[in-house]
Parts: sequence; structure tokens; C-alpha cells
Amino acid sequence: MKKSFVSIAIALSALAAAVSAQAANSAAVQDSLPAQVQTEQPEARVADNVQRGDQTYIPPTFSTLSRAEVNADTAAWRKAGLADEWRGNATPDIYSLEYRRKLAYYQHLIGQ
Repeated sequence: MKKSFVSIAIALSALAAAVSAQAANSAAVQDSLPAQVQTEQPEARVADNVQRGDQTYIPPTFSTLSRAEVNADTAAWRKAGLADEWRGNATPDIYSLEYRRKLAYYQHLIGQ
């Protein structure tokens, strides 16, 4: 009985040391973050933009485009044939003549 109690006590102290080390590491990472990230991170956690243990912070973005503008851009992307190029897992050859023609047509459609 004493041996199992001692084993449990040792295991718990090792676990406590590991948790303490993790907390110290987390505090060190938090201290090294830029000031803007430190101020925005609590809001990002509330908005569910940062997951627990996640070291990647993605600042919120706000689009200035209307739904109609986004739909028009998507329609032009599809009409130019670029949606077909990006279908599947393989990345298209963006340097090929065919892809560049489609891209030029897309840019013409959106007025660039």
C-alpha cells in the first residue's frame, strides 16, 4: 500500500512539474508577442479565432466589398475558367500560357 501511494505521489509531482513548465513557457511566449497582438488576443479568443494552445494568431479582417461585388467577381473567375484550374488537389501551372490567358481574361472581366 505504501509503495503504490509513493508511486502515485511521484507521478503527481512529475505531472505538476510538467504543468508548471508548460505554464512558464506559455507566459514566455505571451511576453514575446507584439503589443497589438496582446491587446487583440483576448478578443480573438472570445470570437473563437484562436484555439487553445494555438500559437498562430490571425487578426480579424473586414471586407469592404458588397455581396453583389463578391458574386460578380466569383462569376468572372468561373467564366474565365480559373475555377476549373484550381479544382482538385493539384496546384495548376500558373506559368503556363493557357493559365495566363485565363488570368488575363479574368482581369479583363473585372476591369483591371
